[in-house]
Formats: sequence, C-alpha cells, structure tokens
Amino acid sequence: MAGKDAIYEAMIYKACDKLLAARKRVSLRNLIAALPNGGTNRIVGPILRDWKSDRDYRPRLVVNDLPEAVQGELVAFSRAVVEAAQASQAKHFENDRRKLEARLRANDELRDDALTECDFLREENVRLAREAAEVLRLRAENEQMRRRLDRIRAEEFWDRVMAEVAEMMPVGGTRPLGEILAGLKDSIHRGARLHKEPLDEDTLKKKMIGRWEHGKYFEKAPDGTLVRKAG
Repeated sequence: MAGKDAIYEAMIYKACDKLLAARKRVSLRNLIAALPNGGTNRIVGPILRDWKSDRDYRPRLVVNDLPEAVQGELVAFSRAVVEAAQASQAKHFENDRRKLEARLRANDELRDDALTECDFLREENVRLAREAAEVLRLRAENEQMRRRLDRIRAEEFWDRVMAEVAEMMPVGGTRPLGEILAGLKDSIHRGARLHKEPLDEDTLKKKMIGRWEHGKYFEKAPDGTLVRKAG
C-alpha cells in the first residue's frame, strides 16, 4: 500500500511539474484535470500542498492568452503593484524596526536606571546596616554603663546606710536590727525605694556581713555577733 501511495504521489508531482513548465497555474482544479484518472480534493490536495512546499511555488499571473499589448500593460501593472507592496512592506518593516530600536533604547535606559538605583540602594543598605550595628553597639555600651552606674549608686547608698547603722551602735556593741531599722533617717527610707533590694532586717544583716568581710564598720564578737568596730 505504501508503494502505491509513493507511485501516486510521484505521478501528481510530475503532473504539477508539467503544469509549471507550461506556465499554467498549478491549482487543484488544473491538476485534477491533468491527471489521467482525475482525483478528489481530499486525496490530491495534501500532495499538491507538499509539492508547493517542496518547490517553493508562487502562483504567477498567466497572460499567454491575452493580446500582447494587454499582456505588457498587465505585466507592468503587476510589477508596479508588487513593487508598491514591497515598498509599503519595507516601510512598515522600517517603522517596526525603528519602534523596536526605540523600545530597546528605552529598555536599556530603564535597565541602567534600575541598576543605578539598585547600586544606590545596595550602598544605602550597607550604610544603614553599619549605622544599625553602631547603634546596637552604643546601646549595649550605654546599658553596661547604666548597670555599672546603678551598681555604684547602690554601693554608695548602702555604704551610707551601713555608716549610719554603725553610728547607731555603741563601740564594741550592737543593737537589735528592728531598733536600728526604726531609727534610720527618713531620707534613708526614701532612698531605698530607688534600689532593688528592700530596706528590711534581712537586707541590713546581709549588708553588715559584707562590710565586715571587707573590714569596714563592723567586727565579730567572741560569740559571733557583729558589733561596731572600734575606731
């Protein structure tokens, strides 16, 4: 079956070539009429399409049956139409080319602007990152300084409290912490509100032990009681 198809296709190709050589229009109607047994559009049409593609066929105006004067005018007119169409198409292509070039230039400018903006934003981002890091560093330093100052203020405050506590005790002696707490100045009680540790008997005892460990204000009696240090 495949062999018959190839033979039939070759016959149609040959008929098409004959029509072309005879300067006749290679159309479906002329081709079917030229075939020995004719044919149908459904069968002949696809083979004719392939032939036109293979031969790069372009229909030409058939003028052989016209008077020579008319043929000349018609050919000249056809040539003018073709040239006008080509010129119009060329102009159209040129306009499209110019539009495309303008669009490409605009795209290039937009791209350059975007890249410039991107570079600027990248540099700005680096600068802001440095500034943010510096702010964080300074904030950390400020926090350290604040905590240090708080500790210094607290130490100064409790040292002042311990000095007053020692003044309330007899040299070499002691007093109950409740009495000492009640006898502290009002300014001491007000100042204690600014610090984390409460002004109570437990805090007084802890602070007195700390001063004793550093050899300040207090010393231990033989029974282990903290008493006011002489001198």
